[in-house]
Amino acid sequence: MFTSQIKTLYEVKVVIEEEEFTVEVLRGNELVNSLLGVLWLRTKRLVVDFPMGVLTLG
Repeated sequence: MFTSQIKTLYEVKVVIEEEEFTVEVLRGNELVNSLLGVLWLRTKRLVVDFPMGVLTLG
């Protein structure tokens, strides 16, 4: 875990359809939401449709 004045970087394990991934999550006082695995998302496609309530990861 990396910590500075305003942010913390965590490594977490995520299991999707029985496949385990290590994902970096950034969290801090100035961030309203956690940022899910920016580096991890460079290799995975993520589509979010908020009006339909659908999140597709593949």
